[in-house]
Amino acid sequence: MLCGDTEPVTFSVSPALPCALYYWNNSQTPTTSNSYQVTPDGHSNITATVNIVYGTSSTTLTKTMQYQLFPNGVTPKITGSTSLCYGTYSYSVSDLRPGYSVTWTLSPKLQQVNIIGNTLTVSFVSSGSASIKANISTACGNYPVTIQQDVWIGKPTINPQTPLAYYDGSTYNNLCNLTSTSININASGTSNVEWSWVTGSPININWYQSGNNLNFYFYGVGQTAVYRVSGSNGCGTTSYDFGFKSIDCGGGGGCGAAYTVSPNPASAKVIIVPNIPAPCVVENTLAKAQSGSVTIYDQQGTMKKKKTYAYNTQSEIDVSDLKNGTYVMQIYDGNETVKKTIIVKH
Repeated sequence: MLCGDTEPVTFSVSPALPCALYYWNNSQTPTTSNSYQVTPDGHSNITATVNIVYGTSSTTLTKTMQYQLFPNGVTPKITGSTSLCYGTYSYSVSDLRPGYSVTWTLSPKLQQVNIIGNTLTVSFVSSGSASIKANISTACGNYPVTIQQDVWIGKPTINPQTPLAYYDGSTYNNLCNLTSTSININASGTSNVEWSWVTGSPININWYQSGNNLNFYFYGVGQTAVYRVSGSNGCGTTSYDFGFKSIDCGGGGGCGAAYTVSPNPASAKVIIVPNIPAPCVVENTLAKAQSGSVTIYDQQGTMKKKKTYAYNTQSEIDVSDLKNGTYVMQIYDGNETVKKTIIVKH
């Protein structure tokens, strides 16, 4: 039963009992009818009570029908554009029942042009986020309902969570070398933010987009990269360029490998495992020799062992025939040499 309905409502007892007497709504006069009709006032719940007498038995039943403010209990919505670019825009609340009325409330960035019937026309005075509220008064007494439509005015806004300098052809934001960087973006007025690479040196800087955010890694001091972030809606596109440059924040830079040597002390063989930052692998593979070498010297500087190995792969060298003692292992990757001290103990 909907608010505003005044059509008679029939209550029934099922199944009907033969020879039973029905006392409807506390009436002192019985009837043999198992149905009873009530005319609602359009705004109050209605209740039917019946006392059923059947032979020496009796029972009492009660049923209440409550008003619903909206069909199927579904609150109506405001219809109209959620993206405002220029001119005026109209909004309305559809399927209002007889006796219902709407008043409108606008946030400060919007202004009313006119209201005709159930339709509001607005214009805007500034860009950004705004809202339109419809306050619905029902025919069922003091049951106001407020619904809201959020809108965005103008092009999207895109701002990094941490302030950054915009790229003007020469301005870079300095970042520490060999550090993973994430540029987090706050975007409003768009559901689609896109990052793209513009320029940089070298061109194979490893980067990817995660959600609205940019992630990348510098693996050499002095490397640069410029990225463009863009967001679009029905009013157009907003885009900015940000430049970044790697600096030495302590610990140097470049793609020099670190090596793990084990076991140490060793009796049979020593395993050498390279640990090269992932973004460096492509650069080094292109720029360095395809193979390196491992050389072992004793304390007098005499070479005792030497073998080659493929770049950026695990290698091992036999020390079972070396005497007990301390040795120097030199690992050459085709560009740089790393020294390790090993102990042979049988």
